[in-house]
Amino acid sequence: MQIRALDTVAGTSKAKNKTPAPRPRPVVSQLQYGLFRSQYIMSLAVTNPTYSTAAICNAAKTFQRTFAHDPVIRYVRNERPQSREVLMVERLLISVYLVLWIRTKIALTVRDGAADIIVSPPRHGADPPRNDHITHLTRRLAAALVRYRDSRISDLERRRRTEVDEKMQDAVVRAFGNRVENMWLIEELWTDPNRQGRGYGGALLDTAMAMVNTGSLYN
Repeated sequence: MQIRALDTVAGTSKAKNKTPAPRPRPVVSQLQYGLFRSQYIMSLAVTNPTYSTAAICNAAKTFQRTFAHDPVIRYVRNERPQSREVLMVERLLISVYLVLWIRTKIALTVRDGAADIIVSPPRHGADPPRNDHITHLTRRLAAALVRYRDSRISDLERRRRTEVDEKMQDAVVRAFGNRVENMWLIEELWTDPNRQGRGYGGALLDTAMAMVNTGSLYN
């Protein structure tokens, strides 16, 4: 799109064309087995810069900010504000889950946690699940944090969490049936509310689709 600007110089007018500078494409990084794999959208040339664990902490904070006012989350919590203790435990739990997802799924991020997507491979035909010591310990730590968090919330919130999980699983089965076993699944997609509208979510989706179509997710 071109913008025509009208300049007035010494009582005369002249029109000139101005083309706005294109918006730079966000850089998407893949978090996998302790490395960032940075790449531009739709370009699968990969580099390996230094991994920064700060991205995990930033992504956990972004996750909390993004879903703080989500209607489902508000229903689960019965519109009650969380205590500082529960907020901290949940942030730690999200960070642990991110470590687990990095090791067992596909985790992509923009600007070190400003926006993130988690993609699961199909259950049929996928590589065997990782079961090394670090992954095993991460699963145990996540389970322990869930038990601790559940001990600090009300019975109503626990029941509603179970209710929502069951209804979501039932909705997926009713919509896709057995086909879901052979489908890639976008489990989570979130963007910092203060950075929405910049194309981060679309960039993550485009990159995930390009990687699925080219079979480069694990290469």
